Amino acid sequence: MRSKRPFSPLIAAALAPLVLAGCLSNATTWHRPGTDRDQWAADSATCKLRAQKLVEDRYASHSSYMGNGGVDNSAGHRSLMRRHDAGRDMKSLYGDCLKRKGYRSGPPPSTRKKQV
Repeated sequence: MRSKRPFSPLIAAALAPLVLAGCLSNATTWHRPGTDRDQWAADSATCKLRAQKLVEDRYASHSSYMGNGGVDNSAGHRSLMRRHDAGRDMKSLYGDCLKRKGYRSGPPPSTRKKQV
C-alpha cells in the first residue's frame, strides 16, 4: 500500500521557478552616470560595510534566549524575526548610503522608455 506524500517532487519542480522568480524580482539595480565598475565596487563595499556595522550594533543587544528562569519556547520565533528585521534594515541602510553618494535605483536612464 502506497502512502500519500503531502508534498511531491512534481509539485516542488512546478513551484521552483515561481520561488526563484520571486527572489530575483527583489534585486535592485543601482546606477550613477559617469561611474565605472571600480568606483561602483568601492562605493558598494563602503555602503555594505557601513550598513552591516550599523545593523550589528543595533541588534547586538538582542541575544537573550532565556525567559523567566527557563527555556523560552518563543525564542526561536523571535530570533527569526530579528534576523528578518536585520536583513530589511541592512538593505534599507545600504540603499540610503548609495543614494547619499548620488546613485539611483531602477533601470539606467539610457534604457528607460521615453514618455511622449
